Amino acid sequence: MNTNKITDWTIGECCTKATGVVLSHFRGTAAEVQILLLKMVKQLKNIDSGEYVHGTETLKELTSEHEEYTAAAVFWSYEVKITAKETCHVKEITDKYVAGDFKATDEKMQELKKGLKSNHEALENFLGVKLSSLNPAEIEEQMEETISQMPEEELEKFYDKYAFSVERNISHILTVSTGHISKKTRDLLTRAAHGETYFPVAVYEKGKCGFYLYVPDEMDDTLPVELKHLLQITKSLGCEILCLDSDGSVLPNMEHYNW
Repeated sequence: MNTNKITDWTIGECCTKATGVVLSHFRGTAAEVQILLLKMVKQLKNIDSGEYVHGTETLKELTSEHEEYTAAAVFWSYEVKITAKETCHVKEITDKYVAGDFKATDEKMQELKKGLKSNHEALENFLGVKLSSLNPAEIEEQMEETISQMPEEELEKFYDKYAFSVERNISHILTVSTGHISKKTRDLLTRAAHGETYFPVAVYEKGKCGFYLYVPDEMDDTLPVELKHLLQITKSLGCEILCLDSDGSVLPNMEHYNW
């Protein structure tokens, strides 16, 4: 870096006992901004000399990396860090949610579809039709068609709210015994998990020992009575997923089926 070139600097001052960052602007050479940082540390030392432990007091102690310099002042109960960076190298924000910057990539659309499938009401809103009027294959086809025709700014809204990814979704699960559902309900869940019949709740097989069901916002009247009760219990406990497992817990005061 040319230490004699006059340029604009952005200076950020952060204290561990306060919130936020104090930003300042300075115009000068790299050599001048380094001296300025030392003066700022000295000023902090003079203000609270009784608490001061150590800090950046010489040019050799300055940290230099990627067109920026950093100094620090350490006190007994807090620390202040000051960083100066050439303004032309301050990173421009390109957040994926900024209007016009969203791109409907295949990966994002897979996350969106996965999220919508786990939310019966959201999927109906997205497609603009009642799911009971479509079979599983038609739902998939309708999703693809809607995605291909919907403007990206609208897709962005649905993605922001419903897309599923590991980073965005941490779910709580209630695991109970499959014995709390009847054989008829078990067979219905099996067919639904295989896409052979419509079911008002997203359901997935858990190997050969049970099922995962996403708790809906509203309980559909067509749900089997015992399953609806289990979903209501799951929701009341703040869980988003009901897991039915052959080795799951047996709930007291609830019917247990032998099949």
